[in-house]
Amino acid sequence: MNEKNSIILKAEKLAKSFHSGSACVNVLHDASLCVRAGRSLSIRGESGCGKTTLLNLLSRIESADSGQLFWQGREVDKIRSSRLARERGRFMGMVFQAYYLVPELDSLGNVLLAARVAGIKPDRARAESLLERVGLKERMSASPLTLSGGERQRVAVARALMNKPQLMLADEPTGNLDEKSGSVVMDMLMAVCAEEGASLVLVTHNRAFAARTGEQFVMHDGHLFAE
Repeated sequence: MNEKNSIILKAEKLAKSFHSGSACVNVLHDASLCVRAGRSLSIRGESGCGKTTLLNLLSRIESADSGQLFWQGREVDKIRSSRLARERGRFMGMVFQAYYLVPELDSLGNVLLAARVAGIKPDRARAESLLERVGLKERMSASPLTLSGGERQRVAVARALMNKPQLMLADEPTGNLDEKSGSVVMDMLMAVCAEEGASLVLVTHNRAFAARTGEQFVMHDGHLFAE
């Protein structure tokens, strides 16, 4: 277990560009930040400013053009590609705006899937406990297709917590929800992260949600600023 306030993720001068035809579009410029154990931080900015790209780099879903990324002091580029997905699945949980639940699985199956992807023996009791904690005790056997948007996102949060991650990355987790449902999901997300001792990196355009985290950053045109 990491000592409270120790650095569990460190990004140094991450940069990313994409090519569109003959043009090169610089999406992210030398972004640096540290995530400490048990702490929360937010990255706020308008659509298209580079927030999701930064989150994809922090999770190593995408590779940076330059810069360094460390998970628990380990340089991520030195982790074998064959082990990267499992290392990611054990170190962090991820919540996306679009939920990404598997429609063929019920709520419980979707939560258990996180353990299987990370190569961990599925713990049914923990999955059931997580669903109960996010208010879905009566919806464990429900198909995602029968759930409301708020319920789907709560399943996604339970799934992200399944492997007892040290870090949660949440990319606009309330973006597809109405104001009331969004507030419920945000309350629940912050509460369960605190209960689990997981750090939280929240990407949002919502000033009120961003203000609830311990540290706040603002992104503008691919540049990251501490607020």
